Amino acid sequence: MADKNTIGPTDENRQIIESLLQTDLFSDMMDIAKFAIAYAIKSGVQPTDSPSGSTMWNVGSFDRDGQLKLTIQSMFTTETPYRAAESLMNTGLGMIKALPRRDDVDILALMK
Repeated sequence: MADKNTIGPTDENRQIIESLLQTDLFSDMMDIAKFAIAYAIKSGVQPTDSPSGSTMWNVGSFDRDGQLKLTIQSMFTTETPYRAAESLMNTGLGMIKALPRRDDVDILALMK
């Protein structure tokens, strides 16, 4: 299976990103997606071949310096690090959605 050239959230998770963007906790949608990847990894999630998301970001824009790819490859046995990143992003967004709704979400506390 070839790796992805573009990644993005599922339609449902795009709504989560748009909702989180309104909180002023993140500067843009890409930051939210990267946070969701980190949150999933921190939570012990293993990437899967989950349903593909929409076409939102070219991997060259999403991972300009290649550090995400290297991180994913070092943490998980995968030939398709961007597929893995997309899976982690979508799982992480679902986990964030499942958290109790509060007006004072402490993003740093989620990473402890």
